[in-house]
Amino acid sequence: MFKDTGKRLFLLGTAIFLLGGCASRETPQSVQESKNARLQYEERRVSGTLCEGVTVDADLPDMSRITEYDVILARMTGPRERDIQSVKEYLFRKDAPEKIVEKRTVDGDMLHYYVPVDGTEEERRMVVYLTPGERGLSFSDTQACPWPAIYLKRSKAVDTVKKYLKEWGFDTVGEPLVFSVQGSDLHQLLEYWNEIDFYDTPIAGTPKEKLDCYYMVFDTGYHQIPYTYFEQAIGGVYSLGQHLFVRFTDQGIVWLSSCAAQYEVEKVLEEHEKCISIEQAFAAVKEYYENMVAVSDLEIEKIYFQYVPSDVDRKTETYTFRPTWIFQTTGEIQGEKLYLERVSVDGITGEVG
Repeated sequence: MFKDTGKRLFLLGTAIFLLGGCASRETPQSVQESKNARLQYEERRVSGTLCEGVTVDADLPDMSRITEYDVILARMTGPRERDIQSVKEYLFRKDAPEKIVEKRTVDGDMLHYYVPVDGTEEERRMVVYLTPGERGLSFSDTQACPWPAIYLKRSKAVDTVKKYLKEWGFDTVGEPLVFSVQGSDLHQLLEYWNEIDFYDTPIAGTPKEKLDCYYMVFDTGYHQIPYTYFEQAIGGVYSLGQHLFVRFTDQGIVWLSSCAAQYEVEKVLEEHEKCISIEQAFAAVKEYYENMVAVSDLEIEKIYFQYVPSDVDRKTETYTFRPTWIFQTTGEIQGEKLYLERVSVDGITGEVG
């Protein structure tokens, strides 16, 4: 699941090397003018110039459901035994119990359930991930392929999937980050780019014969603040959060993948009813770039508000999560537009991470 981490780190390192920020080289008067960001806010969107070399054109995250901004200590959890049993009963509902094979890998980091065919291949497979820091669950029903989808309204499809997920112990946050009705290698693309919100496709106008499957990506979280999927370096080791990926057809949920996406809050470390505003967060980002040497232009295209790990105890698998503003930049390198540096601003202290 984490095989592309090295590629992403290489791109990020290249971006930081080639792109600086927006320290002005103009006259003192121009420098004074550049201290004021020229940003326009319209409903849930912001655009304009943050400072020399940095422009903004991005949607703002929906904060309407968030009422608390606590700093928390949370432990990564895998699926509970009752949830494993519930998913197992669902996936193998058409199979006789004696046909289901249970096998643990030699190193003990995965538990497999499957129905063998001819002793080698399988029709259905479920995997429980047991490795600390990568706990989770996935399953696939190959007999549901190809995936014809029953024609449903988006709300009905989402509600149906959410009902299943709740029964299996997955606490989702908000609406799907991705909602697609077209088949593709979205999971691989999302995993490679660690990017989540530009693959939505509408149901309206999609011919029924072209409706391949309902592909959805969900966040999990606490206080309606998503647990981050962003990479975060802690003590020299990168911690990764993930999403919940689902494919839904007229056969029900035929494919699910969730790893490092579930946490159980053990303690509230700090209670906060407010966080810094987006204007304050932008001011911190502006100062960050003004302290760098401008080399090339970049644009802030995406803004997130997430729980980001600031500390981790790998023995107990506990993470200190802090509410954080995250600004995703893009820029051109050798004529190609790439996702570059992510700048994070602590939602409580305003400190740039």
